[in-house]
Amino acid sequence: MAQVLSKGANAPLSTTDVRVEISSSTPLDIAALLVTANGKVRSDDDFVFFNQPTGPGVRLLPPSALEFTLTQVPADIDKVVITGSLDGSGPQTFAAVNGLQVVVRGTRGGELARFDPVGLTVETALVLVELYRRQGAWKVRAVGQGYASGLAGIATDFGITVDDPGGQVDPPTQIVSPPAGQQWGTPSGQPQWGRPSG
Repeated sequence: MAQVLSKGANAPLSTTDVRVEISSSTPLDIAALLVTANGKVRSDDDFVFFNQPTGPGVRLLPPSALEFTLTQVPADIDKVVITGSLDGSGPQTFAAVNGLQVVVRGTRGGELARFDPVGLTVETALVLVELYRRQGAWKVRAVGQGYASGLAGIATDFGITVDDPGGQVDPPTQIVSPPAGQQWGTPSGQPQWGRPSG
């Protein structure tokens, strides 16, 4: 039976072949960032999104799923951050998005965990969940952290170089409180997710 996660909670993954499926009332751009222990990608190749649908151990399955072969994720990757952002064709913020749900299942079909982000307001992009290593095994953590600066804000915060012909990318905006036991903030004041505690 799938474990229903609240924000900040985690669950073990019983398989290394995993599919993450995101559903909502409006189309979302789904992405994954492979980040090291310092919270940054190694290069832009670690950003899996609509313009680059594959990465090490990760494959985007349009329109709204990602498939993982976690045994193929490089050893220096600490976690995979899964995001969803509004694509501009529907609501302007997540306050008007209904039915947002993340389901993590084994690729053979068994549901492992689910998470329904709630209490969203002015966000245009979200870190939905993280898949992370803990003592040689993989776990999933529900995050639900929002940005008001879209996918570009998330990408920039994790070390991606964003080409934005429309001008400078606004810094990420902290919208909601961190999960219990987590601390926000870096010397620059930008939000940063620490290593999961569980």
